[in-house]
Amino acid sequence: MTIAIAEGGRLVAGVVYDAMQDELFSAERGGGAYLNGERIRCADVGDIENVLIGAGLPIPGQVKAVAEEIYFDAIKRLMANTAGVRRLGSAALSIAYVACGRLDGFFEDGLSIHDFGASALMVEEAGGIVTRLSGAEVDGRGDILAASQALHPWLKEGFRIKA
Repeated sequence: MTIAIAEGGRLVAGVVYDAMQDELFSAERGGGAYLNGERIRCADVGDIENVLIGAGLPIPGQVKAVAEEIYFDAIKRLMANTAGVRRLGSAALSIAYVACGRLDGFFEDGLSIHDFGASALMVEEAGGIVTRLSGAEVDGRGDILAASQALHPWLKEGFRIKA
């Protein structure tokens, strides 16, 4: 379950609840990000070969922000250079995992703000960066790239797009 609150078009609070694990992720703009009441931070992994990335594996026609070939090349690049790529099945939960350091980054295209709004705020409040695949500000078009500050530029580079 995910709930996001926006004021004036800007996210101010978000909650993601994982009923299977009984875990409540929450964030308030300027107030930090939390897992079951404990402060969380994005992982600070410096070695690319040790990072674990979450990714959406799209259905035909889902990828719109970049050519499908670029999207799948980015996944191949991750498979060749990192500890692995995972698909949890929930963008909201995957992004919350970036906020608490279980995943080092996440990307997907074809989402709605309902899929990522609450957890995107969590990553920002946990010290990470959330953008479109191009590195541009998230604007609701459906593509998202979330990662630690150190890892984000390397992930963005995989999409070969200038912001």
